[in-house]
Amino acid sequence: MVKHVGLAWECLSSRYRLSWSDQRTTLLPLLDKASLEAHCDRLSLPYPKSLVIETIEDIKRVGDKLPFPLIAKPTLPLSGFKVRLIESEDDLLVLASRYPHALPFLLQQWIPGGDESLYFTAFYLDNGRILACYEGQKLGSNPPAMGQTTIARSCPNPVVRAIAERFFEPLKLSGPVSLEVKVDQAGQPWIIEPTLGRTDYWVDCCVANDVNLPAIEFAHQSGKPVPNSIQTNNMIWFDTERSPLCYLRFRLGAGHRIAGPWQARFPYWGHADPLPFIQGLQRLAGNYSGRAWRKLFRS
Repeated sequence: MVKHVGLAWECLSSRYRLSWSDQRTTLLPLLDKASLEAHCDRLSLPYPKSLVIETIEDIKRVGDKLPFPLIAKPTLPLSGFKVRLIESEDDLLVLASRYPHALPFLLQQWIPGGDESLYFTAFYLDNGRILACYEGQKLGSNPPAMGQTTIARSCPNPVVRAIAERFFEPLKLSGPVSLEVKVDQAGQPWIIEPTLGRTDYWVDCCVANDVNLPAIEFAHQSGKPVPNSIQTNNMIWFDTERSPLCYLRFRLGAGHRIAGPWQARFPYWGHADPLPFIQGLQRLAGNYSGRAWRKLFRS
Protein backbone atom coordinates (compact mmCIF):
# COMPACT_ATOMS: atom_id res chain seq x y z
CA MET A 1 0.00 0.00 0.00
CA VAL A 2 2.84 2.37 0.85
CA LYS A 3 4.51 1.45 -2.44
CA HIS A 4 1.39 2.19 -4.52
CA VAL A 5 0.80 5.53 -2.80
CA GLY A 6 4.46 6.47 -3.25
CA LEU A 7 4.55 5.53 -6.94
CA ALA A 8 1.30 7.39 -7.64
CA TRP A 9 2.12 10.46 -5.60
CA GLU A 10 2.31 12.78 -8.61
CA CYS A 11 -1.39 12.09 -9.19
CA LEU A 12 -2.29 12.73 -5.55
CA SER A 13 -0.05 15.64 -4.55
CA SER A 14 -2.52 18.37 -5.54
CA ARG A 15 -5.17 16.99 -3.15
CA TYR A 16 -3.26 15.47 -0.21
CA ARG A 17 -0.27 15.97 2.04
CA LEU A 18 2.12 13.12 2.73
CA SER A 19 4.80 13.36 5.39
CA TRP A 20 7.41 11.41 3.39
CA SER A 21 6.54 12.63 -0.12
CA ASP A 22 9.97 14.27 -0.58
CA GLN A 23 11.81 11.08 0.49
CA ARG A 24 10.13 8.52 -1.76
CA THR A 25 13.37 7.54 -3.47
CA THR A 26 14.89 6.67 -0.07
CA LEU A 27 11.87 5.00 1.51
CA LEU A 28 10.40 2.89 -1.30
CA PRO A 29 13.49 0.68 -1.94
CA LEU A 30 13.55 -0.29 1.75
CA LEU A 31 10.08 -1.84 1.43
CA ASP A 32 11.86 -4.76 -0.24
CA LYS A 33 13.00 -6.91 2.70
CA ALA A 34 15.99 -8.09 0.68
CA SER A 35 17.53 -4.60 0.96
CA LEU A 36 17.61 -4.52 4.77
CA GLU A 37 20.72 -6.62 5.35
CA ALA A 38 22.92 -4.27 3.32
CA HIS A 39 21.55 -1.25 5.18
CA CYS A 40 22.26 -2.90 8.55
CA ASP A 41 25.74 -4.00 7.45
CA ARG A 42 26.66 -0.44 6.49
CA LEU A 43 25.70 0.72 9.98
CA SER A 44 27.13 -2.32 11.85
CA LEU A 45 23.69 -3.12 13.21
CA PRO A 46 22.75 -6.64 14.40
CA TYR A 47 20.73 -8.34 11.66
CA PRO A 48 20.22 -12.11 11.34
CA LYS A 49 22.16 -13.90 8.60
CA SER A 50 19.96 -13.91 5.52
CA LEU A 51 19.63 -15.32 2.04
CA VAL A 52 17.23 -14.57 -0.82
CA ILE A 53 15.96 -17.40 -3.00
CA GLU A 54 14.42 -16.47 -6.33
CA THR A 55 13.18 -19.87 -7.52
CA ILE A 56 12.39 -23.35 -6.21
CA GLU A 57 15.69 -24.55 -7.74
CA ASP A 58 17.60 -22.21 -5.39
CA ILE A 59 16.44 -24.25 -2.41
CA LYS A 60 19.16 -26.85 -3.07
CA ARG A 61 21.90 -24.43 -1.97
CA VAL A 62 20.19 -23.14 1.16
CA GLY A 63 21.58 -25.76 3.58
CA ASP A 64 25.15 -24.97 2.52
CA LYS A 65 24.76 -21.29 3.37
CA LEU A 66 22.35 -21.14 6.34
CA PRO A 67 21.64 -23.83 8.95
CA PHE A 68 18.05 -24.78 9.71
CA PRO A 69 15.73 -23.76 11.38
CA LEU A 70 15.05 -20.63 9.34
CA ILE A 71 12.39 -17.97 8.96
CA ALA A 72 10.92 -17.56 5.48
CA LYS A 73 9.24 -14.31 4.39
CA PRO A 74 8.18 -13.01 0.97
CA THR A 75 10.47 -10.10 0.10
CA LEU A 76 7.37 -8.01 -0.69
CA PRO A 77 4.39 -7.59 1.67
CA LEU A 78 0.88 -8.97 1.08
CA SER A 79 2.23 -11.95 -0.85
CA GLY A 80 0.08 -14.84 0.35
CA PHE A 81 1.69 -15.39 3.75
CA LYS A 82 3.58 -13.27 6.25
CA VAL A 83 6.19 -15.57 7.76
CA ARG A 84 6.87 -19.29 8.31
CA LEU A 85 9.27 -21.24 10.51
CA ILE A 86 11.18 -23.71 8.31
CA GLU A 87 12.75 -26.76 9.95
CA SER A 88 14.16 -28.50 6.86
CA GLU A 89 14.69 -28.32 3.12
CA ASP A 90 11.50 -30.35 2.65
CA ASP A 91 9.51 -27.73 4.58
CA LEU A 92 10.90 -25.04 2.30
CA LEU A 93 10.05 -27.03 -0.84
CA VAL A 94 6.46 -27.47 0.37
CA LEU A 95 6.15 -23.74 1.12
CA ALA A 96 7.56 -22.70 -2.25
CA SER A 97 5.29 -25.17 -4.05
CA ARG A 98 2.25 -23.85 -2.18
CA TYR A 99 3.09 -20.15 -2.75
CA PRO A 100 5.06 -19.99 -6.03
CA HIS A 101 3.78 -16.48 -6.78
CA ALA A 102 5.13 -15.23 -3.41
CA LEU A 103 8.74 -15.84 -4.50
CA PRO A 104 11.37 -14.52 -3.97
CA PHE A 105 11.66 -15.48 -0.30
CA LEU A 106 13.92 -13.92 2.29
CA LEU A 107 15.36 -16.67 4.50
CA GLN A 108 16.67 -15.62 7.89
CA GLN A 109 18.47 -17.20 10.79
CA TRP A 110 15.85 -18.10 13.43
CA ILE A 111 16.35 -16.18 16.69
CA PRO A 112 14.96 -18.36 19.52
CA GLY A 113 12.51 -16.78 21.92
CA GLY A 114 8.82 -16.20 22.46
CA ASP A 115 6.55 -13.20 22.05
CA GLU A 116 7.85 -11.40 25.13
CA SER A 117 11.34 -11.23 23.57
CA LEU A 118 9.97 -8.93 20.84
CA TYR A 119 10.23 -5.16 21.33
CA PHE A 120 9.41 -2.23 19.08
CA THR A 121 10.14 1.48 18.87
CA ALA A 122 7.88 3.81 16.89
CA PHE A 123 8.93 7.31 15.86
CA TYR A 124 7.33 10.26 14.15
CA LEU A 125 10.18 11.96 12.28
CA ASP A 126 10.79 15.31 10.63
CA ASN A 127 13.74 14.90 8.24
CA GLY A 128 15.30 12.51 10.73
CA ARG A 129 14.51 14.58 13.81
CA ILE A 130 12.42 12.68 16.37
CA LEU A 131 9.20 14.55 17.18
CA ALA A 132 7.53 11.67 19.06
CA CYS A 133 8.52 8.23 20.29
CA TYR A 134 6.71 5.18 21.65
CA GLU A 135 8.52 2.11 23.01
CA GLY A 136 6.65 -1.16 23.46
CA GLN A 137 6.79 -4.91 23.91
CA LYS A 138 4.79 -7.71 22.34
CA LEU A 139 3.02 -10.03 24.73
CA GLY A 140 1.24 -12.03 22.04
CA SER A 141 1.28 -12.58 18.29
CA ASN A 142 -0.25 -14.90 15.74
CA PRO A 143 1.54 -17.14 14.81
CA PRO A 144 3.45 -17.03 18.13
CA ALA A 145 6.76 -15.11 18.09
CA MET A 146 6.52 -14.55 14.32
CA GLY A 147 3.24 -13.06 13.27
CA GLN A 148 0.82 -10.19 13.65
CA THR A 149 0.83 -8.53 17.07
CA THR A 150 -2.21 -9.49 19.15
CA ILE A 151 -1.16 -8.12 22.58
CA ALA A 152 1.17 -5.16 23.20
CA ARG A 153 2.11 -2.85 26.04
CA SER A 154 4.37 0.09 26.88
CA CYS A 155 7.92 -0.97 27.69
CA PRO A 156 10.78 1.54 27.42
CA ASN A 157 14.01 -0.21 26.43
CA PRO A 158 17.07 2.06 25.97
CA VAL A 159 19.01 -0.58 24.00
CA VAL A 160 16.20 -1.15 21.52
CA ARG A 161 15.58 2.58 21.15
CA ALA A 162 19.29 3.19 20.47
CA ILE A 163 19.25 0.57 17.71
CA ALA A 164 16.15 2.17 16.17
CA GLU A 165 17.77 5.61 16.26
CA ARG A 166 20.88 4.26 14.51
CA PHE A 167 18.76 2.46 11.91
CA PHE A 168 16.71 5.52 10.89
CA GLU A 169 19.16 8.39 11.51
CA PRO A 170 21.07 8.27 8.18
CA LEU A 171 17.83 7.98 6.18
CA LYS A 172 16.59 11.45 7.23
CA LEU A 173 12.98 10.38 6.78
CA SER A 174 9.79 12.16 7.77
CA GLY A 175 6.57 10.62 9.01
CA PRO A 176 5.75 7.45 10.97
CA VAL A 177 8.30 4.63 11.18
CA SER A 178 8.95 1.78 13.59
CA LEU A 179 11.47 -0.98 14.16
CA GLU A 180 10.90 -4.43 15.67
CA VAL A 181 13.76 -6.06 17.56
CA LYS A 182 14.07 -9.53 19.09
CA VAL A 183 16.28 -10.12 22.12
CA ASP A 184 17.79 -13.62 22.18
CA GLN A 185 18.41 -15.79 25.23
CA ALA A 186 21.89 -14.30 25.69
CA GLY A 187 20.47 -10.76 25.78
CA GLN A 188 21.64 -9.87 22.24
CA PRO A 189 19.13 -7.73 20.31
CA TRP A 190 18.49 -8.51 16.62
CA ILE A 191 16.67 -6.36 14.09
CA ILE A 192 13.62 -8.18 12.73
CA GLU A 193 12.09 -5.62 10.37
CA PRO A 194 11.11 -1.97 10.02
CA THR A 195 7.76 -0.42 9.16
CA LEU A 196 8.09 2.56 6.84
CA GLY A 197 5.66 5.18 5.59
CA ARG A 198 2.80 4.14 7.86
CA THR A 199 1.91 3.21 11.41
CA ASP A 200 1.51 -0.40 12.51
CA TYR A 201 -1.87 -1.92 13.32
CA TRP A 202 -0.96 -1.64 17.02
CA VAL A 203 -0.98 2.16 16.72
CA ASP A 204 -3.93 2.27 19.14
CA CYS A 205 -1.58 0.90 21.81
CA CYS A 206 0.43 4.12 21.34
CA VAL A 207 -2.69 6.30 21.36
CA ALA A 208 -4.03 4.63 24.50
CA ASN A 209 -0.73 5.36 26.25
CA ASP A 210 -0.72 9.06 25.31
CA VAL A 211 1.43 9.04 22.16
CA ASN A 212 -1.21 9.88 19.56
CA LEU A 213 0.74 9.34 16.35
CA PRO A 214 -2.18 10.09 13.97
CA ALA A 215 -2.89 13.40 15.74
CA ILE A 216 0.83 14.23 15.73
CA GLU A 217 1.05 13.62 11.98
CA PHE A 218 -2.09 15.66 11.31
CA ALA A 219 -0.71 18.59 13.31
CA HIS A 220 2.70 18.36 11.62
CA GLN A 221 1.27 18.22 8.10
CA SER A 222 -1.21 21.00 8.86
CA GLY A 223 1.55 23.32 10.04
CA LYS A 224 0.21 23.37 13.60
CA PRO A 225 2.25 22.93 16.79
CA VAL A 226 3.04 19.26 17.37
CA PRO A 227 1.70 18.18 20.78
CA ASN A 228 4.32 17.13 23.30
CA SER A 229 3.83 13.44 24.10
CA ILE A 230 4.94 11.66 27.26
CA GLN A 231 4.44 7.92 27.11
CA THR A 232 2.43 6.26 29.88
CA ASN A 233 1.99 2.56 30.67
CA ASN A 234 -1.62 2.33 31.83
CA MET A 235 -3.04 0.33 28.93
CA ILE A 236 -2.39 -3.10 27.42
CA TRP A 237 -3.73 -3.41 23.87
CA PHE A 238 -5.54 -6.56 22.72
CA ASP A 239 -6.35 -7.32 19.09
CA THR A 240 -9.59 -9.18 19.69
CA GLU A 241 -10.45 -8.84 16.00
CA ARG A 242 -7.69 -11.20 14.80
CA SER A 243 -7.47 -13.18 18.05
CA PRO A 244 -10.90 -13.05 19.76
CA LEU A 245 -9.82 -14.99 22.86
CA CYS A 246 -6.44 -13.30 23.43
CA TYR A 247 -7.67 -11.23 26.39
CA LEU A 248 -9.14 -14.25 28.15
CA ARG A 249 -6.01 -16.36 27.55
CA PHE A 250 -3.81 -13.51 28.80
CA ARG A 251 -5.86 -13.02 31.96
CA LEU A 252 -5.68 -16.73 32.72
CA GLY A 253 -1.99 -17.01 31.81
CA ALA A 254 0.72 -14.35 31.57
CA GLY A 255 -1.42 -11.48 32.89
CA HIS A 256 -0.41 -12.08 36.51
CA ARG A 257 3.24 -11.34 35.61
CA ILE A 258 2.51 -7.71 34.68
CA ALA A 259 3.32 -5.57 37.68
CA GLY A 260 1.10 -2.68 38.68
CA PRO A 261 -2.47 -1.81 37.72
CA TRP A 262 -3.36 -1.81 34.05
CA GLN A 263 -6.44 -1.51 31.85
CA ALA A 264 -7.34 -3.28 28.63
CA ARG A 265 -7.72 -1.53 25.29
CA PHE A 266 -9.68 -3.19 22.48
CA PRO A 267 -10.12 -2.36 18.78
CA TYR A 268 -13.87 -1.69 19.05
CA TRP A 269 -14.88 -1.40 22.71
CA GLY A 270 -14.40 1.82 24.66
CA HIS A 271 -14.52 4.37 21.85
CA ALA A 272 -17.93 5.94 22.64
CA ASP A 273 -19.50 4.17 19.65
CA PRO A 274 -20.96 0.72 20.48
CA LEU A 275 -22.00 -0.27 16.96
CA PRO A 276 -18.58 -1.57 15.75
CA PHE A 277 -18.38 -3.69 18.93
CA ILE A 278 -21.85 -5.13 18.34
CA GLN A 279 -21.00 -5.84 14.70
CA GLY A 280 -17.76 -7.52 15.78
CA LEU A 281 -19.64 -9.75 18.24
CA GLN A 282 -22.13 -10.74 15.55
CA ARG A 283 -19.35 -11.61 13.13
CA LEU A 284 -17.49 -13.58 15.81
CA ALA A 285 -20.63 -15.53 16.72
CA GLY A 286 -21.26 -16.24 13.04
CA ASN A 287 -17.72 -17.46 12.49
CA TYR A 288 -17.75 -19.80 15.49
CA SER A 289 -21.21 -21.16 14.78
CA GLY A 290 -20.19 -21.77 11.16
CA ARG A 291 -17.12 -23.72 12.26
CA ALA A 292 -19.17 -25.77 14.73
CA TRP A 293 -21.76 -26.56 12.04
CA ARG A 294 -19.10 -27.64 9.52
CA LYS A 295 -17.40 -29.84 12.13
CA LEU A 296 -20.73 -31.41 13.07
CA PHE A 297 -21.63 -31.95 9.41
CA ARG A 298 -18.27 -33.66 8.70
CA SER A 299 -18.65 -35.95 11.71
